[in-house]
Amino acid sequence: MACCAATFLPGGPSSRHTGQRRLAAGTEYASAASWWRAQRVHPIRPLVWACARHDARESSTCPSQPRTQPNSGAALKHVSSFTWIARDASPIRPNPEPSPPPKTSYKLTAPMRRLERPWREWIWAVGDDFAEHIRLRQACLSNENTRRKVLATDGAPETLEAARELAELLVSHLVERFPEHFCLNADATELFVRPTKETYLLEDWLSSKPMDLISCICVEDMVLLKPVSDAVQKELEEREQTVLDRQYDVALSCVCFSFGNLHARLSLPLVTLHENVPGFAQDLRKVTDKIFAKMTPDRGYTRHNWEMRTNGEMLHPSIDLGDAVKGQLDVQRFRSMSPEQALESLWFRSEYQSVRRLPRSGFVLFAVRSQTDPLVRLKEHPTVARELLHRMDNMSPAFLEYKGIPQTEKEQIRRYILGMAEGPVDTDRAR
Repeated sequence: MACCAATFLPGGPSSRHTGQRRLAAGTEYASAASWWRAQRVHPIRPLVWACARHDARESSTCPSQPRTQPNSGAALKHVSSFTWIARDASPIRPNPEPSPPPKTSYKLTAPMRRLERPWREWIWAVGDDFAEHIRLRQACLSNENTRRKVLATDGAPETLEAARELAELLVSHLVERFPEHFCLNADATELFVRPTKETYLLEDWLSSKPMDLISCICVEDMVLLKPVSDAVQKELEEREQTVLDRQYDVALSCVCFSFGNLHARLSLPLVTLHENVPGFAQDLRKVTDKIFAKMTPDRGYTRHNWEMRTNGEMLHPSIDLGDAVKGQLDVQRFRSMSPEQALESLWFRSEYQSVRRLPRSGFVLFAVRSQTDPLVRLKEHPTVARELLHRMDNMSPAFLEYKGIPQTEKEQIRRYILGMAEGPVDTDRAR
């Protein structure tokens, strides 16, 4: 289907309700629990209440009485880019060998964790860089030239409806999961976001610009996937000469940080999107298909990803430099510096990825949270450094280069990380 960015027009909703303003003095904000009850009769959209019940059945921690101001909330903490690899790091992994023997065969793996009710790890913690990342997203979406680079949709009515469903589900989740940062007024018409001190009139945003609302309240990049048509499914099965699980393609992307060239990815099946990932076809294709086939609205999955770069810019470089630019290590810049400067210029960039099926539309949401830190901070987390070296030693040269580590620079980078891996076990696991 042809690309269409006109579904989500630049600018805010109507001039009467801008959808974004300072919190009015004296506005009463209800707790999440009282909001759930109010949804039974609130006219804005019935699905909001349905999603709230879907996400919050287990919750009984919020006070039920309205209050005059939102929770004061705890101080925002830094979300380290080492957090997610630290969760899976072995605390007893021995120090890696200085020069391990070369391997002759490699197998690509992508360990996943189950994501289930009450969805506590669907959207990661609100960090101290939340407001900064939201401002970056808003700046990209408010400029006509950059908007088309970070937002792409196939324009289908069912895709817009799935975007509305996602926005409603996200609002209900945020006020339940992070009540110290997100709060609704008493009649559930306005959402207050404490870290940015902004208020959003929900009815206007949900009806006309759901992805803009999501970008104002959530730092995750969002991709909506839908089942391919019967014709495309048949074409794929004939090409591969086998019966396949139902395949999925990209229906909508709102992405600022994790990848670029969005319009070229629209309506492409996942197998086509991953053609350039070394080892995906032989090692992960069938696993991925099975996960999508068995995924229900009650169960999703999470995983993490990482790469090396030579700067700490959060926005994907393709936004400024063109669709062909990838977010990898700048080898020319790396080689132009002295060895010490080159290594100190390295940044570790990680992604927390989650997939879950939307309950009403059946679309699959792929959400990506990106974080970055100077690689030198690994010296504070030797356990993570050992885990990273273990993974590097078990990756093929082609996949390492895909991660931003060319074979010509691997040993230099490896020795640098090795020097930070020789330390005590870090009990905080990089959190």
